[in-house]
Amino acid sequence: MTFKLVKLKIKIKARQEIKLPDYAGSVFRGAFGHAFKKAACFSLEKDCSSCFNRNNCPYIYVFETDYPESAKQIKRLQKPPKPYLIEPPQMNLTDFNSEESLSFGLTIIGDAINYIPYFVFAFIKMGEDGIGNLRGKFSVEDIEAFSQKNNSYYSIFSPDNKNKIDFNEECVIKFTNDNGLCGSELLKLNFLTPINIIKDKCSRHDMEFYTFFSRLVSRINALSLFYCDKEFIENPSELIEMSKDVNTLKNCTSWYSFHRFSNRQKKSLVVGGYLGEILYSGKMKNFMPVIEIGKHVHNGKNTIMGLGKYEYECE
Repeated sequence: MTFKLVKLKIKIKARQEIKLPDYAGSVFRGAFGHAFKKAACFSLEKDCSSCFNRNNCPYIYVFETDYPESAKQIKRLQKPPKPYLIEPPQMNLTDFNSEESLSFGLTIIGDAINYIPYFVFAFIKMGEDGIGNLRGKFSVEDIEAFSQKNNSYYSIFSPDNKNKIDFNEECVIKFTNDNGLCGSELLKLNFLTPINIIKDKCSRHDMEFYTFFSRLVSRINALSLFYCDKEFIENPSELIEMSKDVNTLKNCTSWYSFHRFSNRQKKSLVVGGYLGEILYSGKMKNFMPVIEIGKHVHNGKNTIMGLGKYEYECE
């Protein structure tokens, strides 16, 4: 089984003052959703359920994915995950003046990669519509994709190149069960954006490895099933059971919270999670392919807006 994704870096230049909240993930996610619909939708109707183009619409595929027959019997999948996530500018960078540059990241998963032209056009529309409290407008300066072969980013789109999209197979990062193997028995996870894993209706600060890993397996298998044809881990229960033998040696995380405005609920919400490092001890080798993918697709709640991002080290 191969899990695939593309990582993009979008560089933009402010044309007006842009003011963002302390964590801008929800702002970018909301603006991107509206812009993508403008880029892909024939009618721009609010209700997509009766659209004649529903079965072929990029917006439906990315934002309102239907359950395939193979997933309908899997009760643990409450709803399809989205095949992308946005990594906003660094936390607490909030104010950008006109002509100032900034960048953010975007990860596209599985067959949603086929719709990259719509993603690119959506970024352009985002700039025309504006973002943040002041609806500050921006222009897209460059879009780069990560090449696994060269271990570096290279430009696939810029206005200077007649708006052509230079995308090829080198941009697609592929993972198998042989990826990310680690013979060490010490694993350090460093959470770069707040991670919030709910268990028994509570946010888990203890973050035992079993809780973290089982949630990550469910996320990756769901993404893989919906957008890469089949589950990445075919028999996850055995692997998840093994994760109970991994112990927590040190937990140096603390809670971080911020406010975001929900357009759906029309009110401000408090969102948060844990930042910092956790050190685990155990036989890690069999878990590492999942840990390696998770570094790119994140874990926990609100991953679509960039939460739950981590790096790892084998010590």
